[in-house]
Amino acid sequence: MSPRSLLGLAVVVLSACGPTATSDPASGTATGPPVQPTAEPTGSATPTAAPAELRIEWAEQDFEGTIGAVVGDQGRFVAVGGLSGSRAAWSSADAHDWVEMPVPEPAPHNCAEVYDPICFPNTAGMGQLVRLGDTLYSIGTTASFNDYLAPVGWRLTDGGAWQAIHSKSTFYGFGQVTDLTSSDTAIVASKFGATGFSSVVWRWTSETSWVATDLAGSSDNPIEIIDTTWGGHTYLAIGFTAEPVDGAPYEQWPTSPSLWASADGLSWGASAPFPPSATLCSVTATTKGFVVLGATDVGQAVWLSSDATSWVQFALGLPIPAAPDPYALFRSCAVTEIGGGLLATRRTAAGTLTWLSADGVAWTAGPTLDVSAGSNQVAALGNTVVVAGSRAGTPDGADPVLLVGSVQR
Repeated sequence: MSPRSLLGLAVVVLSACGPTATSDPASGTATGPPVQPTAEPTGSATPTAAPAELRIEWAEQDFEGTIGAVVGDQGRFVAVGGLSGSRAAWSSADAHDWVEMPVPEPAPHNCAEVYDPICFPNTAGMGQLVRLGDTLYSIGTTASFNDYLAPVGWRLTDGGAWQAIHSKSTFYGFGQVTDLTSSDTAIVASKFGATGFSSVVWRWTSETSWVATDLAGSSDNPIEIIDTTWGGHTYLAIGFTAEPVDGAPYEQWPTSPSLWASADGLSWGASAPFPPSATLCSVTATTKGFVVLGATDVGQAVWLSSDATSWVQFALGLPIPAAPDPYALFRSCAVTEIGGGLLATRRTAAGTLTWLSADGVAWTAGPTLDVSAGSNQVAALGNTVVVAGSRAGTPDGADPVLLVGSVQR
């Protein structure tokens, strides 16, 4: 389901979409002009001949609660979600023993009507987690539709407790955050708008607060942003650009895959170095390079780049008819850095598909996990991996599952 399909639906969002936790191949402040990616011929598919043996042993973990987003952060896992109908957060050093952390309500409680604007932020669940400096941030969305959708944020400063963010920025005024990423100096967020192809990317720094960037959809530039990442002094965003058709609803407009790059998160340059038939799902900065996960008209695929200016395609196998999860909101793919390599996941109706790679080039298919896991519900710390979500074939939150994996070589 695309973000624009949510308008008119009433949902409680426990995790705003966004990228998986990523490993940055280089640190430092982004400088210089926007990068302009260019296309290169695709490489040979090598889906089975991995250069090193890599596998994960999975086990289901008892867990009280529903995890909507999780991240590996400074030697521990931090998860957010719900417990007994209330907002909750947890931390764990080993993914087995979890400690609950209190999370405050963002608004007063004394409203007679749930739709009272003063109290309505209390309907929001916590969302995707990203770190900037000494603080971990989580941004969720109020539970409703149309004019009532609005971001709600929390922060966890090292050594402190979770606090609700109270801000008068227009960033929090309307819309839903679909992705967050952070560099050394800024947080970049993508939001979808009131109509199709009206995504907007925002940037936050301590000096400027939230500022809308020039990467924004409009009637003259109809785009939607799917995912963002940062690494090697470069921000990347993937999505698609639409071609308006007179008299046709925007859902029927033809689209093409698109990539945008920026050195500072404010000024973006556009390019489309992917095959026109490609559907892009996630972009991640890893120690192996930038990895885009998606599919072409012949099957699942990844694109690998060391510098975000040229890309090589490798096939993963499995035809596109691998049915998407009917309960999935937003994108449902992720690439996660694990001990010794990379884990790629894609949520489908049958469960979560997995692939492993030691170098980002050669990939082997792993098991299909009996869990419906979104992009923000996969995280790793070294050789330990967690995958959270709902039992495959059930709606989000209906039958919570937590899997813990151990990377084996």
